[in-house]
Amino acid sequence: MKRTVEEKIAYYKSRRMTVHDKVYRLKIEASLGCNRDCKFCGMTRKKSYLLKPKLFEIILAKIPDTVKRIEFILHGEPTLNPNLIDYIEAIRDRLPKVQISVCSNGFRFLSKRYNPDYFFDLYVKGLNLLQLDLYDIEDWESFKKLMAENKSGREERGINVKDLYAQN
Repeated sequence: MKRTVEEKIAYYKSRRMTVHDKVYRLKIEASLGCNRDCKFCGMTRKKSYLLKPKLFEIILAKIPDTVKRIEFILHGEPTLNPNLIDYIEAIRDRLPKVQISVCSNGFRFLSKRYNPDYFFDLYVKGLNLLQLDLYDIEDWESFKKLMAENKSGREERGINVKDLYAQN
């Protein structure tokens, strides 16, 4: 028997489980799969499952106004989904004040696929925060190149970059 969200909430409350009526942070899995093979991670390159536009539209329509932050992060690499930028733009259109965050390995726009336009498009369409996990020296060097070559472009767009590992 399929239950509505309201029925599920009522069920969990009846069992005295903690259920919050208001959602403030929402995580969306844009891709279940990865484009790397890191030894410490169980995710694989073999097959990726992508969040389809129709399902995203259903999710977007159901996002409550209480949400303050939406994150594209979980078990996969979000930039594998070719619709990610469209999803960010749709969220920004529907919820102009929400913070939108993406956690990425940067593979889509760094290293061998060096593409500063994709990096900037994320922000132009409404991204607030991009967290990068750079796992090798090649990615790190590519990221430094991106930052050095595009300093004026970042400043024009109001994009601030903070290196959490930099020595002060």
